[in-house]
Amino acid sequence: MTIETEGELARALERLRRRDTESLAAFILSLAQDSGPVGSRLRTFIVGDVVAEAAEALRVRIKGLAIPDEYAHRHARRKGDRR
Repeated sequence: MTIETEGELARALERLRRRDTESLAAFILSLAQDSGPVGSRLRTFIVGDVVAEAAEALRVRIKGLAIPDEYAHRHARRKGDRR
């Protein structure tokens, strides 16, 4: 299944609306356990109705975007120079 057009998006949305909430919640929770950006976004979404928890989740995500220290920056540059 692709979701590239408005029609495909509408059909996908309709299919998801027919699913029971329990199966959707279980699926979202399984994705939220991912350690990458998808999991991070979903964990933020899950706590989104509690402002303090959502703010903390966003702080953690933003901290993950911090500028690397000088060592990490130089090390990453050297790694790229080896091509």
